[in-house]
Amino acid sequence: MYRVQFIIQRPGYRKRYLSGFYIPSKEDMPIPEMKQECTEFIRKRLQREDSRFMDFTMELTVFRRMKVDFIYQATPNPDP
Repeated sequence: MYRVQFIIQRPGYRKRYLSGFYIPSKEDMPIPEMKQECTEFIRKRLQREDSRFMDFTMELTVFRRMKVDFIYQATPNPDP
């Protein structure tokens, strides 16, 4: 798991910061490939929400491996 942060900016406007977590799609992926996969995911997601994001520049500024022992995603219990 990696902590990632992007700076996105539209020409003439202030910078915006996006941060989150990235889990690679496969084991033993090279770092440059992981960065590209993560960047393309964010770019496509933003452009799908609003086509104006096509004009934005995007820069990956933080890509750090997180040292965690486990990840727990709570899900609601189904009704009996």
